[in-house]
Amino acid sequence: MDNATNIHVFYTDRANGWCFTLLDEEEFQVGEAEYSYRKVDAVEMAKRYGLPVKVFGRNGLFQKTA
Repeated sequence: MDNATNIHVFYTDRANGWCFTLLDEEEFQVGEAEYSYRKVDAVEMAKRYGLPVKVFGRNGLFQKTA
């Protein structure tokens, strides 16, 4: 994931819950997304990469940078 510059955490659906994906400078996905049923777990897993984490709510609106 050498060219990833940030991470987005967002809600997918009831079956999968929350997802985080690594993105490059142009906001294209890098690699595979990872899923977690709980939002807090998805954010914590994303933080381990050491990149800025943008968190979005269930409604798709930006909430914060973690």
